[in-house]
Amino acid sequence: MCAATTWRALVWHLSADAYSGTAAITSTLSAPYSNFESKTLELNNQMDLLGADKVIIQYYAKWDLERSFDYVQLEASINGVDWMPLCGKLTKPGVPYENNTYSGKAGSDNLFQPDNEDLYDGDTQDKWALEEIIIDNESNSFFLNESTVYLRFNFKTDSSNSEDSYNVAFAGFTFDDFKYLIIKDFNVAINEPKNKETILYPNPSTGQFLLDLGNLNAESMVIYDIQGREVMATSITNTQNKTFELAILPGLYFVCLKLKKGSKTIKLIMQ
Repeated sequence: MCAATTWRALVWHLSADAYSGTAAITSTLSAPYSNFESKTLELNNQMDLLGADKVIIQYYAKWDLERSFDYVQLEASINGVDWMPLCGKLTKPGVPYENNTYSGKAGSDNLFQPDNEDLYDGDTQDKWALEEIIIDNESNSFFLNESTVYLRFNFKTDSSNSEDSYNVAFAGFTFDDFKYLIIKDFNVAINEPKNKETILYPNPSTGQFLLDLGNLNAESMVIYDIQGREVMATSITNTQNKTFELAILPGLYFVCLKLKKGSKTIKLIMQ
């Protein structure tokens, strides 16, 4: 299942500096950001991970944060009260006190980053990067198979900004195209005949498949590979039958249909 996302916050902002489309979400409209900032941005719709084998969270992000001091974390919670940072492909461990003394900053600032917790800091030089966070039995496993999982971004800054020859803008954290994919019944094979309940066939496919929408009111289709990477995206007109050609490697894929109300995900095996 793939899901659209909406967010709630009073102090984060919409920015025209987007990875795609016309708007992204940012912590800071105008650099530099302020000292002593502490603000969160929480996902409105909680994730239901009961029965999930794997969850893939993806978004594009860029950040300009004081290295070793200011930071952003993507956090998860099962009760909306106790939060834990998630480990992603681009996160790094928070810097311990003994590594910060070079700065000459106050002792409280040297203790500011949570030691060894997963976070973002430093500067991506205004370049977008694709972040990928996995929740499964090996990564961020605490949240797997929970019925209610909350997500939020947490942005924190200390008492001063120090350039130290590596960061001069302090532009904050910006992200775009946030999505997550919930994979269930990972080991279930697919060999479906065409019938009134099937909307994608043949399955398995050798490169061409027919999408029969039936009574579904679909707007778009996105296909992901098993790692959650997007391999195809297209809008869909309200025709009942549409044929697609795919030049992709054999394997298991997930066809995510965005509907007028909700979404539908179908497993597709390519041979």
